[in-house]
Amino acid sequence: MIFVLALLCLIATPAIGQVFTQPIHGLTGHGKQFRIQCQGGAWVNGITIHSGGWVDQLTAHCAAFPTGNLDEASFRLSRKVPDTAKAGGNGGSEEKTFTCPNDGYVSGIKYGFTRNGNQPQYLDYVEVKCSTLDDHPAITTSCLSAGDGCWDKHPTPGSYNGYGLSFTSNCSDRPPNSPPSFVVASGVVGFIGWEGSYVDSLGIVCGRLPDKPVKAGAGHNIK
Repeated sequence: MIFVLALLCLIATPAIGQVFTQPIHGLTGHGKQFRIQCQGGAWVNGITIHSGGWVDQLTAHCAAFPTGNLDEASFRLSRKVPDTAKAGGNGGSEEKTFTCPNDGYVSGIKYGFTRNGNQPQYLDYVEVKCSTLDDHPAITTSCLSAGDGCWDKHPTPGSYNGYGLSFTSNCSDRPPNSPPSFVVASGVVGFIGWEGSYVDSLGIVCGRLPDKPVKAGAGHNIK
């Protein structure tokens, strides 16, 4: 109940605007719930994972659009703000970091899990998808994994067929039960899920983006 109330409060936060979550996938009900989110008015523009055999810890890096009059050429995330808190435990000997190029923002992720039989167990990889507000240059992706890449079929399925352990979440997808007036021009502002010593499950938190920039020279103002 407390977690639900917290979600409702954040939906009404004026600094970020329309905030919503996409479904959580993975091992839920194990450990404790987490929500890590960029501070007021900022978006995720990269992540760091610590991993061993799977992902032990995830941190999101945040940035904000500069204030003032902007045009198409400068409408990029450039004002750094503090990283989010960490999700997961303190283990993992290997650190991997990716930041969106061209000052882009994270617009979605693909992610997969280790398995217990045919059920998700721990986060195994995160593939980051980056976009820019003016959609130029093209969308880019990068894979951060514990060692087996960003697979669709589990690399060691055993007698199981190996599918159903990877998921895709995008802020451009309309969330379940949203009204027709809902605006999905959004970017990732944080992550939710369950954690213990590792990251057990994951979902994304999305925030409404500013309007797309006008043509260069015309100017665009962000309050």
